[in-house]
Amino acid sequence: MRIGIITHNYPNKKGDRQNAGIFVYDIAHALKKLGHEIFVLCPGQGEADEIPVTWFGGVGSGQKMGNLKPYNPFDLIMFLRMVFSGLRATDKFVSENKVDFIVGMWAFPAGIFALWAKLRHKVPYCLWALGSDVYVYARYPVLGWVIKRALFGANFLLADGIDLAKKASEIAERKCEFLPSASQLSHKSKPAREKKGPLRFVFLGRMEPVKGADVLIDAVSKIADLDFEVHCMGDGSLLPGLKERVSDLSLGKKVFFYGNVSDPEVIYTNLSFSDWLVIPSRSDSIPLVFSEGTKAGLPMIVAEVGDMVELVKDYKVGLSFPKENSKKLAEILRDVIVKGRVETEKYRDSVSKVAQLFDVNSSAEKLAKMIKREK
Repeated sequence: MRIGIITHNYPNKKGDRQNAGIFVYDIAHALKKLGHEIFVLCPGQGEADEIPVTWFGGVGSGQKMGNLKPYNPFDLIMFLRMVFSGLRATDKFVSENKVDFIVGMWAFPAGIFALWAKLRHKVPYCLWALGSDVYVYARYPVLGWVIKRALFGANFLLADGIDLAKKASEIAERKCEFLPSASQLSHKSKPAREKKGPLRFVFLGRMEPVKGADVLIDAVSKIADLDFEVHCMGDGSLLPGLKERVSDLSLGKKVFFYGNVSDPEVIYTNLSFSDWLVIPSRSDSIPLVFSEGTKAGLPMIVAEVGDMVELVKDYKVGLSFPKENSKKLAEILRDVIVKGRVETEKYRDSVSKVAQLFDVNSSAEKLAKMIKREK
């Protein structure tokens, strides 16, 4: 089958794994391995890939759609320009590639283009809600109506979070199924080395307020008397300030920043060398790093947002703290440091079981079966 994936987030060069576009990349390649012909439509510009990507005019050089504010007139103009460019690109994309079915990754803005393709070319589509589309954009009056229309017109709906699926169902007034997102993170059967020395915590994510790296550093500053290491992978607007703060606190021998890390082997090696994964997000559903952590065998310390707290509690894969509460996070960090690696061992079997649930190939197989039922 010829499947078109429409998204606003796709790696613009091979090996770039610094944001949510890596999941779109991995699901596209997983579908291709199942024998389907895959085509991708995305705003922006990028290098050639094994899968054909049609790039069209985005929201501006260096800009990300997630940073736009619909109530800002200048941002609104850039956004509308991207939408009209996308509608024209969708017509050409569907016709030239003879697309049989469309998968819209994020209900917005991909939902607009998928609905357009269905109305204009009678191409069926599904939408996969991935967080910001439902949690953020659906709250705006006009955009909310557009998203509801796109969700309603889809042949079926998916969401990568349990709570997200419920909220999408409420908006669309129809069923939305939970299908986890996951990445094709390279991993081995055992950690790369025996874990020894100070207990090691790892953070993997964008250095932006929503991901809560500053909350982690605040917590670390409260336990400076203990022996531990914190390794942070990711880039973003908070990074310069966090580096400066760590330096001011004389924590340079405990906290290490790597910036953007795109090599999956390097990411996995850093994860596997660690003892705990910390996810201090202010807002999230089930971030990709959750599944990546389970593949590396790591128990987690997560903020109580989205589905993470239920997953940690139900599957017994770690601990949780109230979001933005650096004091409580510091207490948890202190407790696990004092207890040492004996504490991490008790989570090993549970983490291994959850890793099997969050598998990109399994998600691709389920998606392919759903698409087949519609054709």
